[in-house]
Amino acid sequence: MMSMRSWHRKERGFALGLIGLLFTAAIVCYVFYLLLRIYFKPFTQDSKSENQFILEQGIDTASYRSAINTTKDKLNTISAQQASQFSNLTDLER
Repeated sequence: MMSMRSWHRKERGFALGLIGLLFTAAIVCYVFYLLLRIYFKPFTQDSKSENQFILEQGIDTASYRSAINTTKDKLNTISAQQASQFSNLTDLER
């Protein structure tokens, strides 16, 4: 039969095990939080290098509309260049 003293010892061991388990779960959750914060950190580029890149591409940034229009024009130019290169390749195959 179980005496009062051994029953108390088992209950105490269970409590310490539960506290240890909760503490371990808290540490794992905290490490997971840190990893997610690093993984989903927004990518920030240096605005100076970004502006330099835009200027090198010849995009007018005076207004939103002019930036959109010059970007569309650049994309159309690139598309036309790729189409001409593709047609040159098909001509070479014949």
